[in-house]
Amino acid sequence: MIIYQSLVTSTSGDSSQYYSDIIVLLFIFFILFRRISRGLNGRTYSKARVLRIPIIYGIFTSFFLIELLSNLSYALIAIMMVIPGLIVGAKFGSLSTIYEENGKIMYRRSPIIILIWAALFLIRVYYEFFLKPGLFVNFLIDALLAMSLGVLIGEAYHLLEKYREFMENKTMSGEGASLIS
Repeated sequence: MIIYQSLVTSTSGDSSQYYSDIIVLLFIFFILFRRISRGLNGRTYSKARVLRIPIIYGIFTSFFLIELLSNLSYALIAIMMVIPGLIVGAKFGSLSTIYEENGKIMYRRSPIIILIWAALFLIRVYYEFFLKPGLFVNFLIDALLAMSLGVLIGEAYHLLEKYREFMENKTMSGEGASLIS
């Protein structure tokens, strides 16, 4: 509820609340659409771009876990959800690709990682909007956020390694390598 309450300021009229809800939902679907389309269509590679999202998720996870410190077992379980996320990210992150297009090094994210991230994102949004706020709901949201963090770290590791391999192959062959997948 923290995110929803911070994005939507309630006014006295029901119609204004309705429009605020629509704006927030449109913003959420815009984020979802943009991340999916960029992930599938490919983006220009940079180490900062690959690491930016896992770093942001790490900051959000740390920030939101502060609320769970009142129940240490919930906080520890939520933190440990990074581990299954890392396993999934390590397994399916290998499906990401590094390639060269028009003289630029590009990367394309794993479709399975994008699907997992989108599903976890939508579940978190659902919990945020439709469940009553409380310690358990906050735990569920934070646990899913931590799991997403693990998935994104696992994929970022594969992208960094594939870039390193791509550059080694490019240097050895003296020309552009076509695709590392």
